[in-house]
Amino acid sequence: MNLFVAAFTNAESVYNKNGAVAMTALLIVNVFFAGFSSMTVTSRIGFAMARDGAFPFSSVLYKLDSKTKSPNRIIFLVFVMDVLLCLLPLLSTTAFEAITGVSAIGY
Repeated sequence: MNLFVAAFTNAESVYNKNGAVAMTALLIVNVFFAGFSSMTVTSRIGFAMARDGAFPFSSVLYKLDSKTKSPNRIIFLVFVMDVLLCLLPLLSTTAFEAITGVSAIGY
């Protein structure tokens, strides 16, 4: 049974769709901010690693945008890597499960 249906159904099996829509909206907002937070942390770590020369082409990646003073190249690199990881299950679920398993062990 769907969690939202179970949570927003009374004893007479009358659905409270407004409550389910509100919870779904909160879930979407939560996922958005979690992704935003993840991008922020990962780009900061990437910028620090590029500063220390840990990446190939670190001199290219370690640049700040003169107008916004933000590391746009690292942010774009993190975004592209996140998109590729999100698309990986379309190609191979085994590879995606291996990556998420190793990440879970690392955490």
